[in-house]
Amino acid sequence: MSSSSSYLPRLDGVRAVAIGFVLLEHFSSFYTVQRLQLGGVGVRLFFVLSGFLITRILMGYRAKGVASSDAAKQFYWRRLLRLSPPYYLAIAVTATLAIGGVNHTWWIHCLYLTNFHVAWQGHWDGSSHLWSLSVEEQFYLLWFVVVMVFPKRFFVPSMLFCIVGAPVFRAAVILLGFNGLVAYVMLPACMDALAAGALLAYLALSSQLSV
Repeated sequence: MSSSSSYLPRLDGVRAVAIGFVLLEHFSSFYTVQRLQLGGVGVRLFFVLSGFLITRILMGYRAKGVASSDAAKQFYWRRLLRLSPPYYLAIAVTATLAIGGVNHTWWIHCLYLTNFHVAWQGHWDGSSHLWSLSVEEQFYLLWFVVVMVFPKRFFVPSMLFCIVGAPVFRAAVILLGFNGLVAYVMLPACMDALAAGALLAYLALSSQLSV
């Protein structure tokens, strides 16, 4: 079987579709396109991809018998090198130029708490698009524990719980009268897409192992 961390070129096409959806919503002036809310579809598609790839990596560590402490060092260091340099550079530049109010909220973005900020203020602003990166980072922290620390028998139930629980969370937020953005940008609200990707990775790797 191929390495769990091997490159999958077919996923680049999925990424392109997701990026295209986001760009269409942000820059298209057509009413029909705006009504379709393709940007939200694109972000959720990114979450499915992230759940798939992150689970694939973590399952690879576990299959090879890598100790949790060593896996944590490798996993988080690679995540840091992959995302943080351009991310923090963007924050530094926008804060310096006072773009999108980042000169006042830079520390929130640096701590990957943008989604909390959006939920708290109840509306989008010039830096709100960073919310999805915050969700990703929070997912990395949670999912490492689920895959690498919890007993293996809890993995599938955890994924199914997330897939079922996220819509319940979103419905509860609306029914209880909370700000609707809480049902969109918080990690529990996004876990069905992330866990769906994780489940796809689990099924794919399980089928490879059984061959």
